[in-house]
Amino acid sequence: MNNRESLITGLAVAMGQGEALKTRYDKNKYDASTGTILCNGHIIKSQTIEQARMFFDEQRKKYQAQIDNLQGAYDIMCFYETAVQAIEMMQEQSLVHGGKVEIKSRRIS
Repeated sequence: MNNRESLITGLAVAMGQGEALKTRYDKNKYDASTGTILCNGHIIKSQTIEQARMFFDEQRKKYQAQIDNLQGAYDIMCFYETAVQAIEMMQEQSLVHGGKVEIKSRRIS
C-alpha cells in the first residue's frame, strides 16, 4: 500500500469507516433490490441515481426547447437523452436479470 492509500485508509478508519474498507467490489453492478450501483469501489445510492436521472432529463428538455435557436443544442440534447436512457435501461435490465446487472465500465483518465 502506498503512502496515499495508507493516508486514505487511516482517515477512513478514524472516521468510523473501517468495516466498509473490508468490502471490495471487483465489478460494477446495479442492485435492484437496493436500487444502488456498486461502482469503482463505492456505492451510489438510489436517491443519487434518481437525482442524476432527473437532472439529465431536465437538461435534455432545456436543450430540446433550444434546438431551433442554439447551434449544437440537438447534439447536447442527445447526450443528455443518452444518459437518461442508460439509467432507465440499467434499471429495466436489472429486473429482467433477477435484480442485478453487471455494468461494463471503461475508466477515462
